[in-house]
Amino acid sequence: MYRAHQDLIGLRRRHPWLTTATTETLSLENTRYAYRTRSAAGDAFLDVTIDLDNTPTVTIRSEADELLWSHTGG
Repeated sequence: MYRAHQDLIGLRRRHPWLTTATTETLSLENTRYAYRTRSAAGDAFLDVTIDLDNTPTVTIRSEADELLWSHTGG
């Protein structure tokens, strides 16, 4: 958990626009939630998917669909 926390702090530092970003839901299902966090200027975004089906997984992808961070399991 400590490593995940460090990774996410690093992600936040690499994307300083997150402090003023807005968030919109992309999909919401019983065991899955996907949302997009977009910069105030609208020129950058991150997509986050939280999947609780079978093995819990979280992924964060850039606007270029590059995997920036993921975590699987408890």
